[in-house]
Amino acid sequence: MHAKRVLKNAKTYKSLKAATRKSGFVVATSGITSGNDNQYGRHSLTPKELVAAMAGVNGEVALVFGREDYGLYNDELELADALVNIPAG
Repeated sequence: MHAKRVLKNAKTYKSLKAATRKSGFVVATSGITSGNDNQYGRHSLTPKELVAAMAGVNGEVALVFGREDYGLYNDELELADALVNIPAG
């Protein structure tokens, strides 16, 4: 709501890799806790754990949100430096 200015200034990229190229730290987000590293390729962090993981990061931090219906693909998750669980529901 009231996001016209945000949308007007939005940039588009051909790929997620291109969009995050200049970022010093890339964070993928998920509403699901990954108790099994095999499922997502990594263990998800809590927001509090993410703050500690980002200590000393120089440059921009990119937050990557997935699709509403099924989130991020595994190859998109692999581009991230961290996976954070944002509880939803």
